[in-house]
Amino acid sequence: MGARGVLLVTGAWHPEAAGGSLQARALAHACRDRVALHVLATSRRPELPASLVDDGVPVTRVALRPESRASVAAASLRLGTALWKLRHDVAVVHLVGWSRKAVLLTALARELGLRVVLRLTSAGADDPVALRARGQLAAWVAGTADALVAPSPALRELALRAGIDAGRVRQIDNGVDLERFRPPSTAERAAARAALGLPAAGPLALCVGHFAPEKGQRELLAAWARGPGRAGTLAFAGAEQAANPEVDAGYAVAVRADAAALGLGDRVAFLGHREDVAAVYRAADLFAFASRREGRPNVVLEAMASGLPCVVHRLPGITDDLVEDGVSGRLVEVGDGDGLAAGLAEAVSDPARRAAWGAAARAAVLPRSLAACAEAHLALWRDLGAGVSS
Repeated sequence: MGARGVLLVTGAWHPEAAGGSLQARALAHACRDRVALHVLATSRRPELPASLVDDGVPVTRVALRPESRASVAAASLRLGTALWKLRHDVAVVHLVGWSRKAVLLTALARELGLRVVLRLTSAGADDPVALRARGQLAAWVAGTADALVAPSPALRELALRAGIDAGRVRQIDNGVDLERFRPPSTAERAAARAALGLPAAGPLALCVGHFAPEKGQRELLAAWARGPGRAGTLAFAGAEQAANPEVDAGYAVAVRADAAALGLGDRVAFLGHREDVAAVYRAADLFAFASRREGRPNVVLEAMASGLPCVVHRLPGITDDLVEDGVSGRLVEVGDGDGLAAGLAEAVSDPARRAAWGAAARAAVLPRSLAACAEAHLALWRDLGAGVSS
């Protein structure tokens, strides 16, 4: 029998995009030549293939309708069967975020003698303190995992606060592809704007993220109206349709209604979900983000790697160790609409400051490369018994 690999378990897989699945896919592609990887994902789109090979990584997809008990029961059987079939091929089950399937797969992994990793994704949602509040089974998954991956200092602190032994907590930052996400040339920026149908002239602020109240698009839009207003364009890129389980379609409608009511219809662009998100960053001059709850926002890392100054909410241990206030952007307290408006206005009105902040942002994110993230995960999996090549 050859070296045993790793099973990545996620709540979605390309072309679906939810939560940590995008980061998991990037990680899988970065590691696939060093360890035998398999992916087990659930899906709300039954028309997608049940099995495929994604750039060399085999993927098993299980259709699931959470509102149907029959569907949940059938999906549970298929998930368990998939893990059973891989029991001789994998040494580690790596759960990307917590969900109900984590209980089943953790229990089965224990019976099969496999090691379990739980990657935390969002403070207040699946950190060990929040899981303890969900109930005994949720807390059991975090409490018995061989390792917890915390992508930010805040998530590590929450794990320790819940009583998790420090030796079982690995802080591994999310990784960003520094070649895909890079500062553009003037010509590249102009071409990206033209391709997206965005104004050729004037500052362009970009917000990336699916539409949901916790992402704060309405607050950002209100601050834009009070701050830069018609001095530039604000573009939203993110899923608006409820096919994505994290999306609040009604909230997306409300954001569009706000833009019309504020008289900013010609200064606000809605780009929808974009597969070419790197090109969207290249079109922008600054990044704006008013999310109130995160674990480690990939979009901030991607924006910084793209050389964009960032005006974002200060989330302790989550964004405030990425963006340095007054150096690579502005940190604004959650709920401070005037501060958010002022930060946006400052960035829009001063091109020289934007350039300096953007260069500092790119420099700050260089240690958080996808390659560094991959190496840290490979080391963890090797420690837990997976066969990892040098």
